Amino acid sequence: MSSFAYRLLPQDRDPVTPGSGQPSVFKLCIVLQLVGLVVAGAGIMKLRAQAAGIPKIVAFTADHRAIIGEPKTYQMDDDRFGAFARDTVEAALARTEKGIPPALQDYVTDAAGKKLLAQASSIRPRAGASFVQTFQVAEKDGVRLVSGNMMTARIKLRGVLTTRSTDSMVSDTYYWGAQFVSGPLSVENPIGWRLTDLFEISMDDYYEEDAAIAAADAVKLPARQKP
Repeated sequence: MSSFAYRLLPQDRDPVTPGSGQPSVFKLCIVLQLVGLVVAGAGIMKLRAQAAGIPKIVAFTADHRAIIGEPKTYQMDDDRFGAFARDTVEAALARTEKGIPPALQDYVTDAAGKKLLAQASSIRPRAGASFVQTFQVAEKDGVRLVSGNMMTARIKLRGVLTTRSTDSMVSDTYYWGAQFVSGPLSVENPIGWRLTDLFEISMDDYYEEDAAIAAADAVKLPARQKP
C-alpha cells in the first residue's frame, strides 16, 4: 500500500476514529448545525411577528403616503429651538391678501392666530390688488434667545420685511419679539411648541444686552490721566 493511500485511511490518532477519546468532528458539525437552525428559526419567528403586527403611522407625506416608524421624543436644544422659532416667525409673517398660511395654525395658539389675522387685515391693500409679504431672518445674529424653560420661551429676531403689492414695494429691517409655549404633541405638530405672541420691538431693544455689556466694560476701564 502506498504511503499516500495509507494517509487517507483513519488512524488510531485520527479524531474521527471512535473510541479515540476525542469528540467526533461529525457530531460537532451536527451540534453546530442544530444551533444554527435554532437561531435562524428564532429570527424568522421574530420577523413574522413584526410583519403580522400593525405598523405605526407617524405622519403622512405631501402626496398622502404613510411614514411608518417608532415615535421618539424630540430632544430640543438652543440651536434646534432657534431654527424652529425662525421658521415659525418667517411663516407667520408670510402673508397674502388671503391671510396667513393655513398650515401655520398647527404652530400658533388661537390668540396668536387671531392677532396675526388682524395684522394681515390692517395692511391689506385696496380691493382687487395683489399683496405678498415676506420676512427673512438675518443669517448672522438673526435670532437671540432671551429666556426659556421646559414650558415657555422668548426670543428676539432681526431680519428684512418685504411687502409687495400691485401699487408698490417696501423693504426694510425689522425687529420682533416672539413668545412660545409648550403644549400637547400631535401628528401635525410633533414638537409641541407653539407661537403665542409676536410683537414688534425697537433696534435698542434688540441690542439691549450688547449695550449693557458695553456699559459694564466702560465702568471697568481705568480713568484717564490728565496730560
